[in-house]
Amino acid sequence: MLALMGARLQAKTFSNFASICTSSRLSMPNIEIPPLGESIKEGSICAVFKQAGAQVTVDETIAQIETDKVTIDIKSPVTGTLTSFTVKVSDVVIPGQIIAAVESGSSAAPAATPAP
Repeated sequence: MLALMGARLQAKTFSNFASICTSSRLSMPNIEIPPLGESIKEGSICAVFKQAGAQVTVDETIAQIETDKVTIDIKSPVTGTLTSFTVKVSDVVIPGQIIAAVESGSSAAPAATPAP
């Protein structure tokens, strides 16, 4: 009986630990290719505006995808630092593919205030 209770406690502790780890990963959202259209299965990266290490703001365009029907901006979901960027111009991408990650929060220096 004690062994069973111990196993349940270990499982609960592991579950809490996994939850904490998952929560800490939420501060680094992935940027993925959005749906491209009803009949469009893939597109090509036609422009890259930011590289890993660059500061980005929410809704800032970091890349563009071109299909035979449309060009789509890929935007940052949060303000922060682009920690990875896994595609380059002319790479073929599909909806749902993760192409970058952003560490949320800004490490940019605050703007200087003008002297009176």
